[in-house]
Amino acid sequence: MDWYQKAFGEDYLKVYSHRNVEEANRLVDFACEALQLQPGQKVLDLGSGYGRNAVALVRKNVQVYCLDLSPVLIKMAHDLAVENTLPIHCIRADMRNIPALEKFDAVVSFFTSFGYFEKEEENQRVLQNVAQSLKPDGLFLLDYLNVKYTLFNLVAKDHIKKSGFQITQERSFNQRSERFEKKITIHDSTSKREYHESVRAYGVVEMGSLFAEAGLNCIATFGDYSGKAYSPDSPRLIMIGKKNGNFQ
Repeated sequence: MDWYQKAFGEDYLKVYSHRNVEEANRLVDFACEALQLQPGQKVLDLGSGYGRNAVALVRKNVQVYCLDLSPVLIKMAHDLAVENTLPIHCIRADMRNIPALEKFDAVVSFFTSFGYFEKEEENQRVLQNVAQSLKPDGLFLLDYLNVKYTLFNLVAKDHIKKSGFQITQERSFNQRSERFEKKITIHDSTSKREYHESVRAYGVVEMGSLFAEAGLNCIATFGDYSGKAYSPDSPRLIMIGKKNGNFQ
């Protein structure tokens, strides 16, 4: 089982409980402005998780589609939509093979949901699927880690105690594979569970080349969710790609 098939379950929500509604609203406000989203447009939330960003998006009066591979998280997104009577379409699928259900005005990928796959051609395939899913001149927003900033601020190990359990996170950078690696151990009163995360470290130039190869022209870069310009010291690398009109 690949790491991403195991990591994104109920324990994932314990590890990333700080990713809350307030942050989602701030991120979506920025995305809507950067993409100039208009009411009624169709947006695909790629790697949507349990739907917190989708809820913020649908309240901007756009049509939202969630796509995630995790059966646990996509069910939570569906249940969240039903409980709040929100018109969110939930799709369980692999981002390397986005179903040809709709052509979207925009695709968004939040919180470093890219670079998961060991083979370069598989990560490239994700971007090709994004481009194929967009309408002509459609836009793609990729919210990704900034390699230099992440390396400089990497915390090798930390412990978090919460009610009833403890989380230990161990982080490293593999220079040979150019990947950030994380080992997550969760202890509770009855068990110990381990998960791994692994993300390819693409710099801005390399990512721009990947965009171009997929038929996406990078038209803007930002360094954080306030819309500041990107620099090597920015906390994030946020890129806006526009579908090349010649790309089918």
